[in-house]
Amino acid sequence: MGISEQDLIGGSIIASAFLALLVTAEAWRYFLRPPTEYTRKLVHAGGGFIALGLPQLVSSHWVVLVLGGSMGALFVLSKRFGWLASVHAVERRSRGAEYYPVVIYLLFVLAANEPWKYVAAVLNLAVADASAAIIGKRFGRIKYRVADQCKSL
Repeated sequence: MGISEQDLIGGSIIASAFLALLVTAEAWRYFLRPPTEYTRKLVHAGGGFIALGLPQLVSSHWVVLVLGGSMGALFVLSKRFGWLASVHAVERRSRGAEYYPVVIYLLFVLAANEPWKYVAAVLNLAVADASAAIIGKRFGRIKYRVADQCKSL
């Protein structure tokens, strides 16, 4: 299946929404100075909610691949050059920003004919994962390691 005009319009809507989310998170961090974990989770959850629109707006996995690749490259470069403090200025080591677009693309491809599976997985990624990090940081008492990261139960 090729890339239609509707795919390009849908991809533009998703990209614009995500860039608006990043601008919002950066402005929130700059003007109000909340903990970076909050701005990071705004981008995490907000990005997930924006990604929920992909199956309705885009049918070509190529468009999703370009969007995900662009976002992944943006996150890698911004981390390297010290941009997007709302995402990267956390005290812990994290590679989640780089992996998130990859996971969204894989979910889109794997659930291509069953959008409800995509929605369920993305909601879990956006809400449960973001909530777990904030709750775990505040209330987590039992710590364990995953690769080079410390997590809490």
